[in-house]
Amino acid sequence: MIKQRKIELLAPAKNLECGIEAINHGADAVYIGAPKFGARAAAVNSLEDIEALVKHAHLYNARIYVTVNTILKEEELQETEEMIHALFRIGVDALIVQDMGITQLNLPPIPLHASTQMDNRTPEKVKFLKEAGFRQVVLARELSLREIKKIHDTCPEVPLEVFVHGALCVSYSGQCYVSQACFGRSANRGECAQFCRLPFSLVDSDGKVMVKDKHLLSLKDLNQSDELEQLLDAGASSFKIEGRLKDVSYVKNVTAAYRQKLDAIFARRQVNSAITGVKGGLIVVAADDPSMHSSQNEQDRQSCSPAPIRLLTSEPQVAAKKQTTHIRKSRRTNSGYSE
Repeated sequence: MIKQRKIELLAPAKNLECGIEAINHGADAVYIGAPKFGARAAAVNSLEDIEALVKHAHLYNARIYVTVNTILKEEELQETEEMIHALFRIGVDALIVQDMGITQLNLPPIPLHASTQMDNRTPEKVKFLKEAGFRQVVLARELSLREIKKIHDTCPEVPLEVFVHGALCVSYSGQCYVSQACFGRSANRGECAQFCRLPFSLVDSDGKVMVKDKHLLSLKDLNQSDELEQLLDAGASSFKIEGRLKDVSYVKNVTAAYRQKLDAIFARRQVNSAITGVKGGLIVVAADDPSMHSSQNEQDRQSCSPAPIRLLTSEPQVAAKKQTTHIRKSRRTNSGYSE
């Protein structure tokens, strides 16, 4: 039987303006920094701005993920819990987190995504995260197509998020401590000093300078725009553009470029005609997919009663509306993917 899985283009936003333009240029979802405790300390956003972005996104059946992906200190847990409840109340669709201690807080029923900072490189790790209640897993940037496929084959029910464009770190995801060791600024606290972007000289054992003042640890930026179909076939479901510190022109252009490339793939590989579930032209899933049954999520949001962590759909429950203040083409109807 042909299986369908939802596919999303996930764009970055350092602020409200970037988030709105990402959606206007074709993003299915946007990730943005919380007021505190995000892995980009220079890209925080107020609850008011996040709420405005949520409202704009939901007009187009797009989703907003908020990053709370630093390692937390004990004295920060209560503040984090209160912030998460506030994010839930304004309609945020999911949180991207690193610290497993968050799962032990008194959380509202908001979906959790496992940040790449968790160093998600193996099927065993992804299976563990699924069993711990995570809705989606952001894979480490350094994985090969073969490794991604192995994880998908082992955990086919877990949506896998992969980076397709942007900066690369020379270290394993979430495992770099150079910034902390050299400058007292921890990357796992959102304060990476970008040590690997500095120029270095290479000196041999005899003291001879082999290379002088070159960026020996700075990798070229990732660009997987020509590998999207292979990533789809390997099992990737969410295609993530890096850049929560980038300006709006970068976000608009890169998002639009990847939107066009993905849509071209969808147009060439038509969705099976037997598919019955279409969510605003954004996601196509099989009719018996549990993510289609999400009325409970809206009921929970209305009551906002504290509850243990549990899996819920991240699809927004919004009434169909006409948008007159922003010019944008209709949502696509062919972005499901057949396996």
